[in-house]
Formats: sequence, C-alpha cells, structure tokens
Amino acid sequence: ILARDRDIMNKAEYERQLRLGNRALAAGNWAGARAAFQAAAKLLPDDLAAKEGLRAVRYGKALEDGNRAITQKNRAAAIAAFQAALEERPGDLKARQGLELAKKLK
Repeated sequence: ILARDRDIMNKAEYERQLRLGNRALAAGNWAGARAAFQAAAKLLPDDLAAKEGLRAVRYGKALEDGNRAITQKNRAAAIAAFQAALEERPGDLKARQGLELAKKLK
C-alpha cells in the first residue's frame, strides 16, 4: 500500500471513529465514546477533534457521577466528581452548581 493510500484509509477510519464517538457521547455511553475517541486519536494524534471528544466524555461522566453521588448523599464523591468536571470545563455553570450542592450535603 502506498503511503498516500494508507493516509486516506486512516483519515476515513478516523472520521468513522469520530462519528461513533459522537453518537455514543450523545447517548451517554461513556465507555463506547471513550473507546472511539481513543481509536481516532491513535490514527491522527495531532487532530483536536478526538481530544475534545475525550474531554467531553470526562466532563459528562463526571457530571453523571456527581449527580449520582448527590442522590446517594455521598458528599466526598460528589465533590470530587464536580471538581473533575470543572477541570475539563473551568467555570462551567452545571459543575459549579453541583459542587455547591455537594458541599451542602451532611
């Protein structure tokens, strides 16, 4: 296979993995999204779309974990999860509100 043909095949697979990742992300399938975005990042390591997808996965999972911890009255886990979400999206309103709510748990 010529290098150009390999590059074209890699780009097509990269785009397929991004589509899979975005679909999984929209469905809240964090593991599936993570796997797809990681596969895309291996194919084109310098491209930002896969990196942003992985950041969105970490953020979404952290919010979900934080909300679950609040319903379970697990203050420490909720605080940690919302802080993790804020690391991915500094200043994010949902994560800030969740963190404030978590800090009020007894």
